[in-house]
Amino acid sequence: MALSSLRLGELLARLQRDRDPLQGVPDELRRLGTTVARLVGDDLAGVGELLQSIPATERTFVADEVWPRVLSVREERPEFVVDRTALLAALREARLAAAKSLESTALESALLACVERLTPASRSPAEDAELREAEALRRLLRRRRDLLSELKRAAPDEAAVELRVQGSELSAEVDFGPAALYRDAAGWLLRDEAVQFVGASRPWNELALQRLQCSPGFGAEVARTRVVVDLVLPPASVGRRFYLFEHRGVGVLLFLGADDGVHLELVEGDVRREEHVQRTFQRAVADALGPQRTLMVPGAVHRLVIEVVASTGRDRGSVKVAFEGLEIVSPGVVLDPVRAPALTIHPQQEIAVRRVRLSASGL
Repeated sequence: MALSSLRLGELLARLQRDRDPLQGVPDELRRLGTTVARLVGDDLAGVGELLQSIPATERTFVADEVWPRVLSVREERPEFVVDRTALLAALREARLAAAKSLESTALESALLACVERLTPASRSPAEDAELREAEALRRLLRRRRDLLSELKRAAPDEAAVELRVQGSELSAEVDFGPAALYRDAAGWLLRDEAVQFVGASRPWNELALQRLQCSPGFGAEVARTRVVVDLVLPPASVGRRFYLFEHRGVGVLLFLGADDGVHLELVEGDVRREEHVQRTFQRAVADALGPQRTLMVPGAVHRLVIEVVASTGRDRGSVKVAFEGLEIVSPGVVLDPVRAPALTIHPQQEIAVRRVRLSASGL
């Protein structure tokens, strides 16, 4: 009698209804033992869901230790009958479950079973297509796991890291709340659910002593990035108000007129060089003398968005900056091709930052 004909999963379920032989066994150990028994007995229907019910460390043990041994024993028994229908059904189930859970252990086990037991010569074109689709998802989820681990190591412990699957690509977002922002905020205060810079700017040669830095851990090879800053700006009574934001070598100057009018300019040159910023500031002041476009409300939360799409060489790209309906776009901006995408804020007047989110797509 073939071991696969016993359907061990059904036998165990029937025994548990009559007189449970596993009574007293801890639930986690019971599920692990049932999973191993069903794999040994080739009872694969629903095994993907069963694998998802055991802890991650146990799933890794099953994938790395148990299943290769099962396959090794089967290779020594040529009379073993391959149940193609059950193998492919288990693969489909595991693929659908992995697409929802973003966990690849069950998929890897099901895929390995098909690859080891369905030889290339015996597979139909439709079966080959199923295996290719499952393998592509396995690689994507493995890459997601590795990248998520890298980002969590690079970002502050207080930051929230999220990695999504979008078709055949990944997108990542690192969310900096006040505690995460405060980790690299020179000369800023943490209070009232925000990091705050209080007082006017220092001399230009001390610019680094008042910066706010957000480093999400993205590599310089990332093509598309987006920065969202939720901030609170002071009233005109504090004096001259302008702020510098730097992302991927692109400098953005935010200037507020005496009437609280908002004016955005891209810095032509290095945002850390005073003469380059001064020229940009003069353009913003001239713009403030023109027709009024957008007003901000002192003390209210406003949102600044910077989007960059880099060229293949990562040395040029298009930039879009938006602030509450005001928008500027530049298609041919020079980027820094070696600097990792981050955000640096150089305040020249009081400001509070509540939240910063940096995202990257096309990973």
